[in-house]
Amino acid sequence: MRCIGVLEAVAERGYAATTVADIVARASVSRRTFYRVSYRNHPLTGR
Repeated sequence: MRCIGVLEAVAERGYAATTVADIVARASVSRRTFYRVSYRNHPLTGR
């Protein structure tokens, strides 16, 4: 994913107000891709 877009969204809206919709729009990925990457990189579920 494109981390710069995610960081920009968080900087504009704040961490608590940033939604998954904001992130996928900025990163130009689908929700499915977002969740697949997030699940894979999570410390408890990552492989």
